[in-house]
Amino acid sequence: MKKLSLVATALFTLVLMSGAFATANAQVSFGPHLGANLDAEELHIGANIRVPIGTPVGGSRFQINPGFEFYPFMETGLSMWQLNFDAVYPFPTKVVEPYVGAGLAVNHVAVDIPGFGSASSTNVGLNLKGGMMFGVPGLPRPFAEVVLGVGDTASDFMLRGGVYFTIGK
Repeated sequence: MKKLSLVATALFTLVLMSGAFATANAQVSFGPHLGANLDAEELHIGANIRVPIGTPVGGSRFQINPGFEFYPFMETGLSMWQLNFDAVYPFPTKVVEPYVGAGLAVNHVAVDIPGFGSASSTNVGLNLKGGMMFGVPGLPRPFAEVVLGVGDTASDFMLRGGVYFTIGK
């Protein structure tokens, strides 16, 4: 139950953050994703928000891209989650939109072994990402991305895929 409330709190925080960054004409997108952490050999579920900020540069606007990931399939006694505070730049195209980005990752791992005790660790590292979003703005848009975690997040290499739904204008 504690894990479910943590996920709900993270998703609620992401929605609130989208309103804080949104401008009057921004198209805010929110969506779930599934992924695989290839270094930890674990699957995760999560959610991201994309909020355009600033004025266009080269035909596109930078986007704040916070996200949350939870690893529900870990062995008994282990738990892991990650908060991502990324920014991305989408290259303007008509149907397939490639993007690159970077940001901070906060990774939390906990171990609880009955009879032996518990321990946890929270680390901060850097995310480097690249991906593609498909479809046209305003409609549900599938995406796929590759993320490399650098630093104290244990150099995670992740693959993610999901869909964004527009919740702004």
